[in-house]
Amino acid sequence: MTGDSRIVTQLGVLDKTNEITCLAALLEPFGPAGTVVTADALHTRRDHAVCLVEVKQAHYVFTVKKNQPLLHQWLRALPRERATAKFYDRSQGHGP
Repeated sequence: MTGDSRIVTQLGVLDKTNEITCLAALLEPFGPAGTVVTADALHTRRDHAVCLVEVKQAHYVFTVKKNQPLLHQWLRALPRERATAKFYDRSQGHGP
């Protein structure tokens, strides 16, 4: 989905699998070099990051939850005051 809510592509997920196995196939026809791909916590995986950065030359934003305790702890320890992004919009989540 684009920033203005247009759906770019969809891919059906086969039985006996889940969307984790489909990320590379979903992006295969696209050249998202230089773009930012966002994904939920299910895609917060090393192989997906490698696919986006090394293969597609894209950037990514993944959600990190506490079910990945080492990564979550490492990110919580980062000096947030040194972050260059200073705008955080948490006014709306899922739904209206």
